[in-house]
Amino acid sequence: MFGTAAFGEIDPPLLKKAEAGDAEALIETGVACFNNGDYPCAAKWFEKGAKNGNVTAQYNLATMYVTGHEGFPKDYQKALDGFTAAAMKSHRAAQYNLGLMYLFGYATGKAEPVAGCAWVYLSGSVYTSGECSQNTTMDQKKKILDFIIERVVIDGVNGGAPALNEALNFATQSMTES
Repeated sequence: MFGTAAFGEIDPPLLKKAEAGDAEALIETGVACFNNGDYPCAAKWFEKGAKNGNVTAQYNLATMYVTGHEGFPKDYQKALDGFTAAAMKSHRAAQYNLGLMYLFGYATGKAEPVAGCAWVYLSGSVYTSGECSQNTTMDQKKKILDFIIERVVIDGVNGGAPALNEALNFATQSMTES
């Protein structure tokens, strides 16, 4: 999830680069802290990267907020914010996790299948997207398609080719079933 930084002390040259704001160093320093079990330290470095718009930092920080760790509490609103920021920059794992947050009600306190399924489709995941197509009404399917089109065309969010193919198949199926 967080990379390959080794256990132990943080390499001093890496730390110096992170303190200077180097994007990769911020991530690797956060990873090193995470791997050492120092979650507040990891969050500190991921937060700095996230504030600079680094999509990996946004995703890592959101993942920490959704799972919580010793010395670092769960915060679903902050997780939602981080996954949304990364998802809007076409981070596929963030898109999938954002979809799950909406599907299972972690985003707003109630399940939102339209937004949830749309983000899952955009992520290109086939795991939950099959469940979405089986458990949604025709009206919801049309809303999901509209949501996907808005994110892709208006906001410029990309899923992978599988996500776009799935959306086209989804549209075709919705039209033939109506």
